[in-house]
Amino acid sequence: MITIENIKRLGDMIVYPMSTIMHETHYEFIVDYNIKTYNITLSRFTPPTHNTPTHPERGKYLMLCRSEMIWFTKDELKDIVKVSNGIYQMLNRVN
Repeated sequence: MITIENIKRLGDMIVYPMSTIMHETHYEFIVDYNIKTYNITLSRFTPPTHNTPTHPERGKYLMLCRSEMIWFTKDELKDIVKVSNGIYQMLNRVN
């Protein structure tokens, strides 16, 4: 399981109102952007690889909003700037 270090700092980096809920399997970022509310999830587990050892995103973590996806490596998740950039990318893609 992975945890994002300094989750408060991440919330401070996003210029739009955002709340974060930590679930057992994922983080949920609720962002108010352009008069709409978006729920962005970030998995806390990598995809199961015992049945699919050649999974193209093996060892990565999924950020999801609607049908848009971004995959992060464990090292990328340690970088709060990359995670905040991922949130902005998601908002731009779904808006």
